[in-house]
Amino acid sequence: MPKRWLVYMLEGNNPLHERLALFWHDRFATSRRVVSGVDDALAVMHWQMLRANALSNYRSFLEALTLDPLMLVWLDGGNSPKDNPNENYAREFWELFTLGRDVLYTEDDIKEAARAFTGTLLIRDSGEPRRPVFDIFKHDETPKSIFPGRATPANYNYETVIDLTLEQPEAAQYVARNLFVCFVHDHPSDETVQELADLFVESGFEIEPVVRTLLMSEAFFSEDAQTNQIASPVEHWVGFARTLDMHFASEDSQGFLLDRLVNDLRDAGQELMNPPGVEGWAEDSAWLEDQWVLNRVDALGRFLEFGPDRMSGLPYHLLPPESRWDERDVREEMVNAIADVFHLTLTPEETAIYVEVLDQNGYLAFHLEQPDRQPQHVREMIRLMAMDERVAGR
Repeated sequence: MPKRWLVYMLEGNNPLHERLALFWHDRFATSRRVVSGVDDALAVMHWQMLRANALSNYRSFLEALTLDPLMLVWLDGGNSPKDNPNENYAREFWELFTLGRDVLYTEDDIKEAARAFTGTLLIRDSGEPRRPVFDIFKHDETPKSIFPGRATPANYNYETVIDLTLEQPEAAQYVARNLFVCFVHDHPSDETVQELADLFVESGFEIEPVVRTLLMSEAFFSEDAQTNQIASPVEHWVGFARTLDMHFASEDSQGFLLDRLVNDLRDAGQELMNPPGVEGWAEDSAWLEDQWVLNRVDALGRFLEFGPDRMSGLPYHLLPPESRWDERDVREEMVNAIADVFHLTLTPEETAIYVEVLDQNGYLAFHLEQPDRQPQHVREMIRLMAMDERVAGR
């Protein structure tokens, strides 16, 4: 399934949709490692749920998340009867999913919410993956109270918890801040967050208007956004491949390359559908630690080893005529052309260094009529520029 998602990210017509699904996958971190055998289908269902709700109504999204079979396994919500309520989901629902750490709720609130989440069980029909059912006799119907000082119904269930949570201004602010950080940079002003939160509430908690506003904002196009966005390994690879308009050359090559890619991304610190814990993957700055950067660049380098018989779209068109390869200004043209692909502005000193690298690495004859003979200098230049911190982090 991770391989299937990578194909959607690279080949799909709506990269924004996949980017948002990945964002929610990190925010609502859930792992397929808690299921096996026939229950592997629960991971596929969870992925489909994320994609279906990525731009939907947030309240509906939270309902789907709460009843998602993989989430019920992951945080023990499917094993939470009224005589022994499990607090895991109630805790993470507020701490990680909707409000943030230590915002509004107390330990007593978590215990009360856990009682409201009781009654959903996972059952298995013969030969089928587990599915959720609600058992009224396992649900705690006694009076409950959360958020002291705020009016709450005496008896409620998971839907009421969602409604009461969304009534708190902090819930809209939490989503607004996280979406801003996802698309722009990690230091939004309180005023900007509040404007987005107000829009979120006014729209009835529709995600799409907030995302649209962000993508049309001055902040999104600012230099701050361009220089302070740190991409995860998956985002980096997908952005790299789509920037170069790379595609799998055939179905046969796709399977081989995806196996390599999944392993390389795992080595770089990110395996789709298998985050390290309930908090998701590392914070942005952690991706720039030396070993992570080397691993992600190695992943790109290995892909650049493959020719157009397996991966099409490498910028062979940047090659000047072979008759001009001995001219230094042609080398500079090539360096700057590849830098332009990455939206990278080089100083004259940096350009000179890359030209020197080209001179040291030599050239490998290349003709469009002989695609198996690789333009080694182009691949090497791409690999080296991918190591630039201005590229490696975004």
